[in-house]
Amino acid sequence: MFVSLMVALSITGVAVAHWSDSIQIEGTVKMGSLTIGWDNLTCGEENEPCTKDVGSITAELSDAETDTHTGKTVYKTLTFTIDNAYPCYTAWIEVDIKNAGTVPADWENYELVMIDPENMEMWCEAFEISCSPCPTLPVQIDPCNSIHFRCELHVKQTAPECTTFSGELKLNFEQWSCPPDEE
Repeated sequence: MFVSLMVALSITGVAVAHWSDSIQIEGTVKMGSLTIGWDNLTCGEENEPCTKDVGSITAELSDAETDTHTGKTVYKTLTFTIDNAYPCYTAWIEVDIKNAGTVPADWENYELVMIDPENMEMWCEAFEISCSPCPTLPVQIDPCNSIHFRCELHVKQTAPECTTFSGELKLNFEQWSCPPDEE
């Protein structure tokens, strides 16, 4: 009986030993950052007729964001104001779209948002907007790179008199990733 007990205990010991092994895995994952925005802003106007300086445009960048990995700063908001404009007045904004982060980004689209939403229909009828480059979107912007962007704002004949036009240019981005069929 003693021998049977010893055999049973040794079989149990082997079984327990096989089921109680463990493996330890350690690792570190460092995530990248997606920080996209505006940089290097200039604005101006096309030559006004008869050397008169009637209309004006001002633009500014605000809402600074500094990427935690690269230390580079971009601005999230670009606002502009067109004052004392008249039919056929053309102003322009030139700015860089900068990827200050560490992962590529896909530039999906942009939009012009007028600050006076109650008169949005009037704004849409008063302006023609053309931007260059006008690439087929999305466009990939690699880390620490930028795309130069120019937007022209042409005041149409239907624009109301004595009106100040104010708005924002907004960008929409997504983190770059492989298309589903390449994963």
